[in-house]
Amino acid sequence: MSNEPKTLPDDTHGYDPGGGPVMCAALLGVAVGAGLAILFAPASGRDLRTELTARARRRYDEASDVLERGRTAVEQTRAHVSKVAAEGRETIADLRARKERTLETLGHEAAAAVADVRAAFRGARNNGDAV
Repeated sequence: MSNEPKTLPDDTHGYDPGGGPVMCAALLGVAVGAGLAILFAPASGRDLRTELTARARRRYDEASDVLERGRTAVEQTRAHVSKVAAEGRETIADLRARKERTLETLGHEAAAAVADVRAAFRGARNNGDAV
């Protein structure tokens, strides 16, 4: 990796594609300018304060509504996840029980088959058949 300083191509006209801080500073300047324009607008202090208070109250109410919708969505999601998890645990328990019953049944069937084979061998020996 080279230690040479980063240079811009000639056709960028000074534009740095990594100029995020410059854009942030520009937006901050616009916001500050808008705030100062509101403060120095030709309206009485009382009217301005009333308007600013009303705007702030509307923004607060909007933010409260968004927050409440978010809380509701979280609670609904939490309830759904709990329900699905409980159903999953129940399904796993059912499958384990079925597996145990199946293994038990297969064990009995295998034991019966082994007993049948042993009996057949004993019968064949007793009859003098080649085993």
